[in-house]
Amino acid sequence: MVGKTSRMQRLFNQESGKSLTIAVDYGATSGPVKGIERIGEVFSLLDPWADAWLMSKGILRHCYQPDGVTGIVLRATGAATAAQSFPGGEGVVVSVEEALVLGADALAASIFVGTAYERDSLLGLASLAQACGRWQVPLVAVLGAGIVQDRTLDADFWALGARVAAEHGADLVHAYWVERGFEKVVEGCPVPVLMAGGPERNGPEELMEMIHGALAAGAQGVVMGSDLWQARNPEGLAEAVAMMVHRGASALEAIDAYRKAERSHEAGGL
Repeated sequence: MVGKTSRMQRLFNQESGKSLTIAVDYGATSGPVKGIERIGEVFSLLDPWADAWLMSKGILRHCYQPDGVTGIVLRATGAATAAQSFPGGEGVVVSVEEALVLGADALAASIFVGTAYERDSLLGLASLAQACGRWQVPLVAVLGAGIVQDRTLDADFWALGARVAAEHGADLVHAYWVERGFEKVVEGCPVPVLMAGGPERNGPEELMEMIHGALAAGAQGVVMGSDLWQARNPEGLAEAVAMMVHRGASALEAIDAYRKAERSHEAGGL
């Protein structure tokens, strides 16, 4: 398993053992979402704080310049868009061989536990796990949240999803945040868990509290998408989050650092 271990390490900061993964794969289902219309600028702006990027194969092929250090997680599922209300019926659109040719370090697949898409998504995950095992490539399971709105605050539901993902072959899980019981999600999953997404927040203070809570509950890092690249000051926010993820800063310390960066950013724009 030397190959898989080596590739997995590229997704994490070697000093802290944790990961700040930045997701820019939204365009594959939702098109040019605000904040990533000119995605090359996003890479230039936030690459210093990314331990890994989550992206689609088109963006990797045409827009990203690998630096040989930052991890690349390639989204392996797609072929469904927001035009059909919610992209739950995804299928596998990237082979492991293609991912390796493109230089990816890991593949990511969405699964939709508790929905009509559950069986197909889990079969797809298991099939990818078999291929990833053959080529020694880590497989990330992304727990889909958009079509289970009535269960998004249920820790037992997400604990089920994380464990099922690992049981079907995932090496890493991106899990939705719940304020009460997130430790169940982490403790019941035999592979590392990164916190990805959560209920709508009112400002950066609540976002920092959420991230701090996830790390305290045992998450091995966080996955940030629109909360980051749609922020008023994405660079300042990324730096503040990295303080918590890699240096153990408190939510208050991170909020203070972000507010200072925000003031400096606004002053520089005058």
